[in-house]
Amino acid sequence: MQTIEYILFSLALSIPLMIELRRSATATDIKSLRGLGISVTICVFQAALMLGGIYLGKALRIEPTELNDTVALALLVVVAVKLFITTLSKKERQNYDLSRTATVFALSIALSINTLITGIGLGMTANNMKATLITLCVAIAVSSLFFSEIGIMLGRQKKGLREKRHQTVVILLYIAAIAWHVAF
Repeated sequence: MQTIEYILFSLALSIPLMIELRRSATATDIKSLRGLGISVTICVFQAALMLGGIYLGKALRIEPTELNDTVALALLVVVAVKLFITTLSKKERQNYDLSRTATVFALSIALSINTLITGIGLGMTANNMKATLITLCVAIAVSSLFFSEIGIMLGRQKKGLREKRHQTVVILLYIAAIAWHVAF
């Protein structure tokens, strides 16, 4: 049952990568091999921060255990609200120069903050840590690699993307994952 929850969280956390990388790839001329390197870098940061978040969440567990569920739910709701505010924002987003390695690393960390917070929330409530780590890290790594590469490919081709529609899908996926988390 938790696998569906992890897949929903992974998709919800990876689609913003696609949006951001598509926007930045339109402004920067990126070759295929460089684009794959950027995708792998972001994938590694996503998986590492999810892993770090889960371990941090495990370390932050408190007694009574019912309080852990409440704090974890609050963290997941904070991320959902943050995604919702981003969707409603009418401010023009900045394009980043992906040809610079320092920019790619900084962007990878910035895009992985939601993943870290989600990992903390899931780590506070996970019962079977080994299964959680393996399933969630594989899901986030595969989906972030896939969606970041799609974003770079769309940006290279100068394809249009309706960001608000995709961000709405992200919010719905994230809310569905939270509902699944609470229900099971």
